[in-house]
Amino acid sequence: MSRIVYDLETDGFLPVVTKVHVCCTYDLDTKEEWYSTKPEEILKQLDSATELICHNQIDYDLAVLDKLFNWKPKDDIQITDTLILSRLGNPDRSLL
Repeated sequence: MSRIVYDLETDGFLPVVTKVHVCCTYDLDTKEEWYSTKPEEILKQLDSATELICHNQIDYDLAVLDKLFNWKPKDDIQITDTLILSRLGNPDRSLL
């Protein structure tokens, strides 16, 4: 099992993004911190996960990885988007 929390730092919003500057990860099981600026290393790291955890990954991070690298997570990788979880935890808050 490899539950990986990750975040991408890029050069723009989805319509205009052209580069991933860095990907940082934290493995919840091994407590290992990791980062890379190299796309091939980033994709290998994400492919090693059984679960990917990220804030707004469905609408942004995964879309960026697909747009720039034609990469999508394998079907057996669980996707946990903490933005969705935060909205479920507090559905009455304003979205502004």
